[in-house]
Amino acid sequence: MNIHRHFLKTIKKYNMVQKGDRVIVGVSGGPDSVCLLHLFVTFRDELGIFLYVAHLDHMFRGQESQEDARFVKVLCKKWDVPLFSDRINVPEYVKKTGLSPEDAARRGRYDFFKRVKEQIGAEKIATGHNRNDHEETILMNILRGTGLDGLIGIDPIRDYYIRPLIEISREAIEKYLSEENIPVRIDATNLTSDYFRNSLRLELIPLIRKKYCPHIGQSLRRLAEIAKRDLSFMEEATEKAGAHVIRNESEKVIIDIKRFSEQHEAIKYRLVRLAVEKLAGNVKD
Repeated sequence: MNIHRHFLKTIKKYNMVQKGDRVIVGVSGGPDSVCLLHLFVTFRDELGIFLYVAHLDHMFRGQESQEDARFVKVLCKKWDVPLFSDRINVPEYVKKTGLSPEDAARRGRYDFFKRVKEQIGAEKIATGHNRNDHEETILMNILRGTGLDGLIGIDPIRDYYIRPLIEISREAIEKYLSEENIPVRIDATNLTSDYFRNSLRLELIPLIRKKYCPHIGQSLRRLAEIAKRDLSFMEEATEKAGAHVIRNESEKVIIDIKRFSEQHEAIKYRLVRLAVEKLAGNVKD
């Protein structure tokens, strides 16, 4: 795989950036984010964009986390990219909220990215999610009992977030870094099966690939494409029905029960979600 060509092809395919965009790259110091930054640095003139890096110390790994921050700082200086960094005590946040470490870290990270975006007026935030992350997310969602939405996995682009590595495998990324002699930081927690995603990556997927389905990655990606197509139709049907069933009145939402009762069961479920979204702004949790 020619990563340079694939990177540019993905950006063009999903129209991820436009000339003049200010793009924040989330960089942890690990292989995916360092590869992503190097590719953007390589093609920033060709793409006509302005680059910034955001690095957050989650304070999970003490001295190692601080060394990650120093590593990213040196890298940004070497590649001439402005750096924004911060520290958040995620372990304390986990104790207060009862969230899983992964969820707490993700929330802290995305809140930080949003603050940096507002500070510099950036148009896009790029994250290092790769093809394997996409496949793992689909399988995780299946095991959790997801609906159609969860089968989509990780979108290449959502709101102002872009994932230019989403069609590139983890193996290709590691090979590229090795060939280019680019140093990275390795998070030791990624090598243990203590976390749900890690156990899928290290134990379940290799077992499925070896014993049941050698092409599991391809199968999961095909499932995501089918789900995305079907979901697009469902969303269109829901919007059409919603125009007749739901109406907003100041700070409340009115549902026409008679018209609601005439809808297909699948559309009823989505109409309720749509009503909640109109009222609350989102359907999170």
